[in-house]
Amino acid sequence: MFLVKPTDAHPNAHVPNAAEMLHRVVCLYDNAGESFLPGSDKSGSPVTQHLGNAQFLIFLFDPTQDPRFRARLGKGVESTNRLAGVQRQETVLTESAARVRRQIGLVDGSRHKRPLVVIVPKLDVWEHLLERPVGDEPFIKDGSARGIDAVDVARVERVSARVRLLLSVLCPELVAAAEQFCERVTYVPVSAMGTSPVKNEATGFLGFRPAEIKPRWVTVPWLYGLAKYTKGLIGGAGATPPPTPPAGPGGPPPIPPVFLQTPRGLA
Repeated sequence: MFLVKPTDAHPNAHVPNAAEMLHRVVCLYDNAGESFLPGSDKSGSPVTQHLGNAQFLIFLFDPTQDPRFRARLGKGVESTNRLAGVQRQETVLTESAARVRRQIGLVDGSRHKRPLVVIVPKLDVWEHLLERPVGDEPFIKDGSARGIDAVDVARVERVSARVRLLLSVLCPELVAAAEQFCERVTYVPVSAMGTSPVKNEATGFLGFRPAEIKPRWVTVPWLYGLAKYTKGLIGGAGATPPPTPPAGPGGPPPIPPVFLQTPRGLA
């Protein structure tokens, strides 16, 4: 649990009603994927029952653990990701959706109104599969004396559309599960390290060269969520598209140029 508020040096710190407008108590809860296996949520250990109260959800989908995505990446990913198993992660999301529906009283098949952000990590491994690179951080610099930057919400959602297109080809069940769960879904690519591990010839172990670590988009899911779904705390720029149309059983529908949405277990 965190108290988020601007410092005294923030341009908005002394505006009327600043405390009411800008202070937030933020509760973050991280569930492992194992929490969503059948039978793991019991009355004596309600490990996921908080999800029904969440304002927005984040799901972490590791593409290097999906068999079809992994096959498209080829042998290169095998050498740098030997410890990761191959599994179908959409089953975790489907179980999550079923639990949330039970908790808030939604009928089967209806969609949750809370936003969902699907984080797709290890961008450095799979970015070449996109039609064009993701680019630098999606923040808009404020050249005024106030000095307040903003999240480029419209750009995040354009990138989301491209990531969604790739996932709909390689992992259509994941896209269908996400969009049948929530009305608003955004797909955000990230790279925690910005580079792949390399083999240490002396020890045979994989590791990262510190000088090459350059995280990319790692703050974007969180800042996008604050800019998009809260008021006054983080600035956002860009139009809001309509809710994501549900993906049918035959696969996701054609995508418009802009999209939205949020859970790794779920957060």
